[in-house]
Amino acid sequence: MNDGMYLLLLIVALLGVIYAGYRYKPSSIHEGIENMDKSTLNGIAGNAESFASTIKTESLRLQDMLLVPKYRTNYEDAIINLDEYVSASMLNTALTINPDKPTDALEQLVKLNTVKTALNNVMKYIDSK
Repeated sequence: MNDGMYLLLLIVALLGVIYAGYRYKPSSIHEGIENMDKSTLNGIAGNAESFASTIKTESLRLQDMLLVPKYRTNYEDAIINLDEYVSASMLNTALTINPDKPTDALEQLVKLNTVKTALNNVMKYIDSK
């Protein structure tokens, strides 16, 4: 695997960690739910309504932070550039498959294709705002 592939996977992993960090912050720093019982931080049975409300609140917070309508063009450009990078990485991977051990490269192609699908979904989200 080349350095570009490792860089791409590192970027995707880093974005995932950042998203998870924002998504799953400790409840003590969320305004209004400091004293919430930890058992109510799931959507099982009687907790479903408050769980849905918490998710909606967090979603709105992220939307307010991202300001998609204001930065739509910048976000679209970034996603398009990432998509181009992934496509080029896929081509590079396809052209450098080791015939003696093709499985590694083929698995890499599957992972990169998954990234392309995720980027497409991100673009759909941006377009919906």
